[in-house]
Amino acid sequence: MRVLLLPHNIASQISETIIGLRHIKIDARGMVVQNKIQSHENVETIPPVYSSQSSFRYLKAIPSAIRIFRAILWADVIHWHFEWAMPAALDVLCAKLFKKKIVIEFHGSDIRFPSIEVVDNPYYSEVIRLHPELRDSDENSIKRQNIFGRAGAIAIVPYPAMLAHIRPNLFRSVNCVLHRIDLDKYVPQFPQVNQNCPSIAHMPSRPLLKGTQYVEKSLFELKNDLKFNYQINSDVTHKTATTLIQNCDLYLDQFILGSYGVASVEAMAMGKPVICYIKPAFKGLYPTDLPIVATSAEELQKNLRLLIANPQLRYDIGQASRKYVEEYHDTRKVALELQQIYKSK
Repeated sequence: MRVLLLPHNIASQISETIIGLRHIKIDARGMVVQNKIQSHENVETIPPVYSSQSSFRYLKAIPSAIRIFRAILWADVIHWHFEWAMPAALDVLCAKLFKKKIVIEFHGSDIRFPSIEVVDNPYYSEVIRLHPELRDSDENSIKRQNIFGRAGAIAIVPYPAMLAHIRPNLFRSVNCVLHRIDLDKYVPQFPQVNQNCPSIAHMPSRPLLKGTQYVEKSLFELKNDLKFNYQINSDVTHKTATTLIQNCDLYLDQFILGSYGVASVEAMAMGKPVICYIKPAFKGLYPTDLPIVATSAEELQKNLRLLIANPQLRYDIGQASRKYVEEYHDTRKVALELQQIYKSK
């Protein structure tokens, strides 16, 4: 089986997936748009097709288009991440024309319907009320889903909360496949039980949508009572973020969108306790041994206080975190799930 993954290496998910697929002897190849933040490990890169505004932009896109179309002809399965690679979704149309298996993996903001999210998420409602420019578009979600659905795609979402945003009766099937990482890259460095001044890390890619405002408020109110160090960094490279997480004792993910992401998975792989907001309605859909300290904005200061003051608890959760990732997020195990999806009818 030959699998082509396109075109955005969001949170290194194409790179990590390729490692898992190759491990189970699937001939996997990635072709991704160049991006200074995203990883280019194990993939071929193409210039951003939409970036040029000149009258010759379509001529400039021809070499990339030729490479993509040749790769599609090579593959048995094309597994898109986020959206199509070419203007007018020509790559999706080409795959349909040549009767290739089409798989689309959505990641969150690409298909999130604000009209659905506001119903049971007061934190999202508040942030888009104050910052309407952050509101995702219902129209964009409909467009993305329609293009892939009408091409006969199989849909994948990485966490249960996104199932509510998939349009019904559009895709051949809808699957929840958890984020995946190569565990060989992440050597656990568990919090020390004698560390009474822990280091806290928060790496928001989009601070307002990650709830950084709640993090800063809680840490400010605790700093006079407890000893700790903290770093809040946004828009850093994946390599830098990994180093910062590796050296922390406690990782804070996000407190708006109601699910944990790849950064939490990586932190858990490194043996770190993680605090994150998990929507109550979807908590029961995760494995029962999920070790993340599920925390709303209102509970954040209380749970921070608990973990800052208790190094043994940090260590115990860190141990459980690594075991959880080994069980559910190992790319070599997840690849077996993807293989079954690729083979499905």
